[in-house]
Amino acid sequence: MLVMFFVWIATVVAVVKVTLARGSVGLPTALVLTMTFVYGGCFVYAVPGYTHLRFDGNPYLIQAGFTELDVVRGTFASLVGMVGLFVGSLVSTRFMSRPTGGRQSLRSALGAANHRLLMYLGGLALLSYVLTAFNFRFPMSGALLEAGRNLALAVAMLGAYLAMRRGESIVKWYLVGALAPVYFLFVLGFMSLGFLFAMVMVGFYLGQLERPGVKSKSIKFLMIPMMFIGLMSGFTAWMSIRTAFRQVLWFGSEGSVVETIMEGVSNMSIFSIRDFEALDIVNIRLNLPLYIGRMIEHHELNPSLREFGSTLYTIPFAVVPRFLWPDKPTRGGNEFMSTHTGMTFSSETTFGFGSVFEYYVNFGYSGVFIGFLVFGILLSRVDQVAAIHLNAGRFLQFARLFMVGIVAVDPLQRPFFIVSGAAMAWIIVTLLIWVYEQRSVETGRA
Repeated sequence: MLVMFFVWIATVVAVVKVTLARGSVGLPTALVLTMTFVYGGCFVYAVPGYTHLRFDGNPYLIQAGFTELDVVRGTFASLVGMVGLFVGSLVSTRFMSRPTGGRQSLRSALGAANHRLLMYLGGLALLSYVLTAFNFRFPMSGALLEAGRNLALAVAMLGAYLAMRRGESIVKWYLVGALAPVYFLFVLGFMSLGFLFAMVMVGFYLGQLERPGVKSKSIKFLMIPMMFIGLMSGFTAWMSIRTAFRQVLWFGSEGSVVETIMEGVSNMSIFSIRDFEALDIVNIRLNLPLYIGRMIEHHELNPSLREFGSTLYTIPFAVVPRFLWPDKPTRGGNEFMSTHTGMTFSSETTFGFGSVFEYYVNFGYSGVFIGFLVFGILLSRVDQVAAIHLNAGRFLQFARLFMVGIVAVDPLQRPFFIVSGAAMAWIIVTLLIWVYEQRSVETGRA
């Protein structure tokens, strides 16, 4: 496990360096960071002395019936995907022709049109958050509201970029972006989307807003372990109050949301790899290779479970709306995971199993490698072209690709829903571009 840990970290660094070197808005960086967070719980087994089977171990882990060999298998399969992603990124950035495009002048970046555009897009994004908060539903509402939420992050990053071009602080725009995790926590009651947004912002900063200089790089290097410790400390504290928080938020239990959060803050302690109870929490919630390993073992015992592409052939039809395709797949994979792992999952909880799981179910390790290689090529290409549009001042075109990328960097999504969400984001922003251009033409004529 220790060897795979170091190979994993080296692969993350390699993806970041390769993609940032050719111009980037940070999408591949965001993906490898989120994958490390969601998959990386497997590396608790690299800590000397840790085992989930110890006498004071977490009952859930003990009763789950998996072995450390299952985790090793799942970790190796996930690492194969990471290596495939790196090779795909390398192919896209080194061996394919580089997209070309100009860079806008400072005067263009300061134009009033950009301010109006931000207000226009920001208003639409705010509307989607309000509709989500009030659980407003209409045909295709899920896809439209998801696109609106992602648009809010694109607006925040555009604002930060323009602030940088003006020589102003980007802090206020990152604070705007940070409102998304707060929203997801208080309105929806979970953190996963908030964390995803945070990693997208980190990737964007590294790709576009990094200020040169040895001092800033040294500070950034020293902040990495501090950010990790702070993140894991916050995560374990959240897990300690999550059930009580949801009872108060959703079911009106005694107490208040603020009191519940303050209780978690008061009980918060600095994360340590010697705290095996904290490692158990990480192992339960952030160890997707656990389920991948169980799936691999179950497939070895039941070879007939191999899908041979049957779950992937519908991907080209992902854009078809549900009212035209009543049996269109739904998000969440409890039944799918039960079939392929032999485990039983609660009907009250929706599990996301991600692309490593699905690629292996279809074609084994070769499917994982090739699937992530192709995905790495496509995501890196989207990332590069988005960076070109941003630097050339084509902000709506940037927003379109950036929103496609936000959907793609969610490591818990199945390929079908990545394509579905990306296609919907493309269609929605394309319509916005058309409307905006039409209004601009009419304004110019007036």
